[in-house]
Formats: sequence, C-alpha cells, structure tokens
Amino acid sequence: MTSKRSHRGNCKQPDGKSVRYLIRFSFLVLGSVFAWTGSSVLAADGILTFPGSSTPKTTPGSPTIPQTNPIPEAPQPPPQGVMNHLFLCQAPDQSRIMLRTDTAGKAYLNDPQTGESATGNYKYDGSQFSLSVPSYQFSETTNRTEATNGMLLAFETTSIYCWLLGHDVGEAVQGYVKCPKIGYVPNFGWQENAFEFYQDHSVKWRQWDENSMIADTTYSESFGTYLIEGNVISMAFGGRDTNRFLSGVIGQDYSVTINELEPDKGACVSQ
Repeated sequence: MTSKRSHRGNCKQPDGKSVRYLIRFSFLVLGSVFAWTGSSVLAADGILTFPGSSTPKTTPGSPTIPQTNPIPEAPQPPPQGVMNHLFLCQAPDQSRIMLRTDTAGKAYLNDPQTGESATGNYKYDGSQFSLSVPSYQFSETTNRTEATNGMLLAFETTSIYCWLLGHDVGEAVQGYVKCPKIGYVPNFGWQENAFEFYQDHSVKWRQWDENSMIADTTYSESFGTYLIEGNVISMAFGGRDTNRFLSGVIGQDYSVTINELEPDKGACVSQ
C-alpha cells in the first residue's frame, strides 16, 4: 500500500486452480463507483472511529467548581456526518443504486446497471436520515441508522438499505496488500485474504477459501470503507444481512497487520 502520491500495485490473481466465484457485488458496480465519483480531491474534516479501533483514554481531572453564572455553550453546527459521502443502496429486489451527497443538501443517485440518474434532497440531524427524490416519487425517513462520532455508516428506510463506501475524512491511500494464509486445517484447507484500497476511501476485501481435499477454491469479495488515524486503520464492510468491522496497524513499509485475521501469522504485504 502506498500513499496517494504513488501508483497502485498490481493485483495478484488466483493461479490455475478451479475457482467458483461467489461475488457479493458485481464488478459492474465497482466500475461504476469509480467512473461516477471521478478523481476530485476531497478535504478532510473530522475523525471517525469504527468499532474495534482504538479510542482515546481520558484521565480524571480535578473536581469541577460550580459557577454562579455559567457561560452558555455556543450553538453547535449541524451534523457533518454525510457530506461528500458515497453510499451503495440495495432495494428489496436486489437492485443497487449509488447515492452521493454534497454539502448543500443535494443527493445524486445513479443506477450502475441502467445508467439512469436522478437528483433529490437529503437531511441528516445526527439520528435520522431523510431522502426525497421527486422524479422517483420517493420520500422516506430512516427507521434504523448506524453511526459513530456523528458520521453515518449505514441507514435503512422502508424501501432501501444503504452503507458507506466513500468519504472525505482522513488520509487516503491507494494500493493492494496480500495477507498470509490463515485458518489452516491439516489435510483440509486454509484461507487467504487481500485488500485493495482506493483514494476515495473505499476498499475491496478479497477472500479465497482453499479446500485441499477436493482441490477447489471458493472466491468472494466485499466492498466497504476505511479510515486512517495515525498508523491505525479501520475498515467497515456493510450489507443488508451482514456488517463486518476490521482494524489494524500500518507499518512503515505500508504493510498492514489486521487484528481479526490471525495477526501472529504476519502482516499483509504491499504488492
């Protein structure tokens, strides 16, 4: 994995084994994500901490002295948790729509399969997300949201479930890292993992489950988002049926040690 000023490494493909592809999201969707978002540079504004990543520790201070005339708190700005963000939304019929938000309350929708697009309006008050798209005769408010530090990771309305793919918070990188084999069972098989990072803070997680008994490989991939805080990286992969969170540490050589993937086996190495 390299900094955003460097070039992305080449992706390693599985070798000559038979591969049964169980791909959660099509390459068409991924291609549309990067074709649609373009290459604009987004400014950082804020900090996001996914579950599992490190959180600052506080030290108890001295007792607070009551004030006779306490100074009123300054008005808080509206939540910034969805500005300049990219969501992948899934409908009950399994169709998918890309949803991009701007800083002025506008929402831009794109269907990667049909190429159709529409513009609507959104509101987010820190707890509920509302979306209105007149051309689709769509207007709904969330009945469930997942957020941290005011930043929206996922939301669900009556008709759609959306999860975060891209944002403008923190450092962005571009690169590919391949991880050591894990989950080894003698005479049965093992698992391999790799991660591809993009400059819009999206990440593709690739997995190979090897079955040595029948010489078979099962391949799957998931799309999500990442956040870098210092040398700590956090990743969230969403979906209507599953949400997974990973965290790790970035080395000086841009290797990544993933806490949830048997870190004692070694780091994921930049390719």
